[in-house]
Amino acid sequence: MTVKKKMSGLEFAMAELKKNKKAAYADIKGKADKKGIKKLPPVVFGRAKALLGLVPVAARGKGKAARAKKRVASKARAKGAAKAGASKSDQIRKMLRAGLKASEIAKKVGSSPAYVYVVKSKSQAKRGPGRPKKRGPGRPRKIASASGLDALLSGIKVIERERDAYRRTLENLRDGINKILS
Repeated sequence: MTVKKKMSGLEFAMAELKKNKKAAYADIKGKADKKGIKKLPPVVFGRAKALLGLVPVAARGKGKAARAKKRVASKARAKGAAKAGASKSDQIRKMLRAGLKASEIAKKVGSSPAYVYVVKSKSQAKRGPGRPKKRGPGRPRKIASASGLDALLSGIKVIERERDAYRRTLENLRDGINKILS
């Protein structure tokens, strides 16, 4: 005994369109519902028409995705050329090293003076880490690396000053608490 395979929505739409090439989606959808074919969305109907050649179809691989892929590839090629030293930034850096003024460089390269200044600021050596971290309580200052007894004495003086400052703070707190409680 053979079991009859249920027809897919696409197969059904193609069979109906072969019978009547001008059939509307609503007609085919109604017939599909009567036969028990649940999945026949409009996109399947459109795909069936395209496969039968009833509607014009754009060539594959020429849409948005293909154009985006080409754009990415061309940018990658441009980056490769820039690494070879052909970019405006590289030209500007060379001219800056030669000692030319920003306005002259901008005219020769074909960019704005502002762009020349941006390239100049980014190509200069970094300043370093910036502002040092804030010391937490109880962390002594780093002692400058001086040699001998002077360094030891100056380190002790720094520590004593910090200790005295903490002591004054504690005494002020104690006096404030005593005023409140009395």
